Amino acid sequence: MFAAAHRGPYLTIEPLEAELKDQQICYLVDGVSKTGRTEQGLSFIDMDRVNKDWGSVEQFILDENILAVVRSTSGGVIEEDVEFLASKAAKQVGIPVIVIEDFPGNYRQKAEERLDYLFVEDESLIEFHSSRGIDRGSIYSCGNPRYARLNHVDAVATRQKVRRQLGLSETNRVLLWAGQPDGTDSHLALQRLLPILDGSHVTQ
Repeated sequence: MFAAAHRGPYLTIEPLEAELKDQQICYLVDGVSKTGRTEQGLSFIDMDRVNKDWGSVEQFILDENILAVVRSTSGGVIEEDVEFLASKAAKQVGIPVIVIEDFPGNYRQKAEERLDYLFVEDESLIEFHSSRGIDRGSIYSCGNPRYARLNHVDAVATRQKVRRQLGLSETNRVLLWAGQPDGTDSHLALQRLLPILDGSHVTQ
């Protein structure tokens, strides 16, 4: 069973379905993830259906013979979102939980949840999560499946194409800032960088 609430976390776990083609995958989704699967005409289970047909996530897992939960990490959602409920139910019925972190550092384990493996984007996050009390032996650095397709992009050719489109020579120093669209953290980070870059002959 795959579980996700926000779009980013959904896009983080969704590529794994192709790698698990010998397994039957069901999606427990809510929010934007549910909207996305609905718009694409893809099957899913939501909490309304779980509560109506099974009464609880635990009973759904047992009746449907779910072997494991694969989930990601939505931030800023309700206290008991589908990712948390899936982890909690897995702990109750005794099946493993694999968490693939969407945004670096945003996984926080709760006492009610089960965690067997935490996959993070970068080696530095192993120490970070270990300092939060997660067993170092259960944390693995593997990149983010959400961005794996970018490994096939020809970076040199793309760079040359974009420079031509923007009318930039090969000697122009260019800063491309790509920030998160939500919250003020992205703006604050850029605000701190701009004074350093001012006067450094960088095209912004």
